[in-house]
Amino acid sequence: MGIVDTLKDVAVLVQKADNIELVKKIIGLQAEIGAMMEENRALKETARKLEDALELKTKMHFDKDAYWTGAGRKEADGPYCPRCFDVDRRPVRMVQQYGNFFRCTQCKTSVEIEGVKPPRDAGPLVV
Repeated sequence: MGIVDTLKDVAVLVQKADNIELVKKIIGLQAEIGAMMEENRALKETARKLEDALELKTKMHFDKDAYWTGAGRKEADGPYCPRCFDVDRRPVRMVQQYGNFFRCTQCKTSVEIEGVKPPRDAGPLVV
């Protein structure tokens, strides 16, 4: 049985006692408890978001003009946009444009990163 249920039971008992002042106090108390519960929920949500952001920050590292996850620099680890991560704290994967140039699809930041993956084949597939 939670505090809200207990307070409701007390309110029912007070109403039976027919004491108007006590009923008003109980109703005020219910409103305060409701506000505290909402504040508690909001604080828990904020704490969860901060924990997620901290976890992401510990996973990301900066190398060769971009952010990466993991220990190495390979396609599965990134690259992630340095502008989006530094300013907005959002990991936005960059896409290869041509050769060694990568571009963010959100903010259009471009960087040159050598040795990540082979350049695209410009020609049609031969079967």
